Amino acid sequence: MSIRPTEYASAGLVGVGTPQANPTVEAEMLALRPAGVGLVTTRLVCLDEDPKRRLLSYIDDLEQTMARYDSLKLDAFGFACTGSTYLYGYDKERALVARLEDRFGYRVITAAAAIETRLRTLGAESIALIAPYPDWIFQPGIEYWTGRGFDVRVTGHAQLPSSDLHQIYELGSHQALDVLAGLDLNGVDAVLFSGTGMPSLRAIIQGQQDTGLPAVSSNLCMAASLFDAIGL
Repeated sequence: MSIRPTEYASAGLVGVGTPQANPTVEAEMLALRPAGVGLVTTRLVCLDEDPKRRLLSYIDDLEQTMARYDSLKLDAFGFACTGSTYLYGYDKERALVARLEDRFGYRVITAAAAIETRLRTLGAESIALIAPYPDWIFQPGIEYWTGRGFDVRVTGHAQLPSSDLHQIYELGSHQALDVLAGLDLNGVDAVLFSGTGMPSLRAIIQGQQDTGLPAVSSNLCMAASLFDAIGL
């Protein structure tokens, strides 16, 4: 028997998988959530000390993570870790998503796929990529978007104090805006704030006002795709 809480999810029920220490995804999803949409989150967990192995584990173990919803019937699920996809690769991710959708019977939307959907809707061909990643994630991110046919015209790092990825969660929108202010955006169609752990909603609003360009982020795009998937 499938269980679905309708009283608190009259417009639909979405699940989100967020990295274990990430405090940003739920806050931004709740801020963007339409009335009547239920949100149930699960943690992407890996105890390995190596950050690269953690990111790959989040996506390698995604089927097991989603199975923890047990009999709870979702309308759609979002994988809120863009960095994992950059390391994993487009083709492997698409094959995994197809298998998960077949098993669980609902849409599975990754943050990276949602970003691509939004950029294509905007008609953006060249992008400015702003992210708090170290080079071993940032470079695969550039290669990912280039491989998807986008011209990564300019990039900007929101610098971390150390190599500890958990410090991404201590950043604020103002740091993303500081990076944006220092970029030459000539020829850029859209600004992408990548990374679900970096707060982005204020940066999107202010960035669009400052530059006149559309700005998107991992969480904004994932929320839009999830709510679109349930008809909102």
